[in-house]
Amino acid sequence: LPLTCDLLLENDQLKSSYSVHFEFYSAGYNRVSTRGETQGQKSSDTAMAALCVILVFFSKLCGLLGQSVVQPNTVVTAQLGDTVTLPCFCSDIEGAAAIRWIKQPLGQKLQDVAKMVNYQSDAVFFNEFKNSTRLRAKTAKGSFNLTVSNVEPSDSATYYCAFIHLFNEISFGNGSTLMVTGPESQ
Repeated sequence: LPLTCDLLLENDQLKSSYSVHFEFYSAGYNRVSTRGETQGQKSSDTAMAALCVILVFFSKLCGLLGQSVVQPNTVVTAQLGDTVTLPCFCSDIEGAAAIRWIKQPLGQKLQDVAKMVNYQSDAVFFNEFKNSTRLRAKTAKGSFNLTVSNVEPSDSATYYCAFIHLFNEISFGNGSTLMVTGPESQ
């Protein structure tokens, strides 16, 4: 759904009307259309159009439009030793203050896995994940994917992708649950 701003200005003295329609789409494109009709003298009132643009800008800046964080795979099943990639898509990844991967094993606390700040190409890993050779986090246009290689039973958990906006508003994906199967996990 787009954020829209419609303004209609009428001036009886100038016998004119002026309308501005501004749409902001989360997919990354905007549309502005204006229409003015004046009989006689032309109206130069663009203050309302500027106000509309400023409203949309601050809504975007403050995170009011919300970011759509999509984790398409809600359940992923893997055999011991497999390599699994958990994708995370965000429509405005370049505008993120940070993006994080968070792990939650069943019945346990959340654990920070990795973060990407200011759209860097290299992710920063936390705590026990810092020296792991089995984990990789990679950014691409519109995505921040977590890859787990040589999966183990301890990798079974729900993984959340979180988009941190400016001013620390956070949008979470629905989570991807990784279920590792094999002789040791039964």
